Amino acid sequence: MIKGQEELFTKIDSFTNETLPHSILLIGEVGSGKDEVCRYIADKFDLDLFDLTESISNEFIDQINQMQTRSLYVVDMQKITIKDQNVMLKLYEEPSLSTYLILKGTTDYGPIDTILSRSYILKMKNFSKDLLESLIESDNKDYVLKICSTP
Repeated sequence: MIKGQEELFTKIDSFTNETLPHSILLIGEVGSGKDEVCRYIADKFDLDLFDLTESISNEFIDQINQMQTRSLYVVDMQKITIKDQNVMLKLYEEPSLSTYLILKGTTDYGPIDTILSRSYILKMKNFSKDLLESLIESDNKDYVLKICSTP
């Protein structure tokens, strides 16, 4: 669990195998722990975890839809094109019951409206200065906090 994200993990823990959404849009800033959240979901629901970001193609999407293994596919929205998103629509139009998808995005990089309307949205909170201070055990807290807040 990530400190400061307890509410998000409580929501994830409320899902069961029957209620876990097949498509989740996970919104959080770069470095907020989205990869850790994806691993947590995969572990909690006993799903094989794959990064789909570099493999988006019509043929691969067809293979995914035919698989029987319970799998979680993760896509980094910052690294794909609108064309890739349109290819991914097959996962929404012909969903496999054993396939789950997490789209990792930031407030600047979200999916096209068709995917957005079909995704369950989980939003990570920004880390507060107090939380960051409590996590840093160093004489250089001010310097580290300045770096953390620099885009």
